[in-house]
Amino acid sequence: MSPIDCDEVLRDLELFLDRELPDVECRRVEEHLAACAPCMGRVEFRRRLQVIVARTCGEESVPPELMLRVRRLPVERPPD
Repeated sequence: MSPIDCDEVLRDLELFLDRELPDVECRRVEEHLAACAPCMGRVEFRRRLQVIVARTCGEESVPPELMLRVRRLPVERPPD
């Protein structure tokens, strides 16, 4: 299994957090996060954000069109 870089991790971050990545890809992301503090910081921020959004937005489902738009947004790389 080859290592992945920060750009790849950040590109797949939402899929990783939503547990939508294949197992092999998920393990690659986890290995990267274990060694990369900036990416782990981004993951922790996104997890906290998900909790806040879930609490604020309630139980309503997200329209599929909105989900696609959010996933297509460019991902900024965290500062080194």
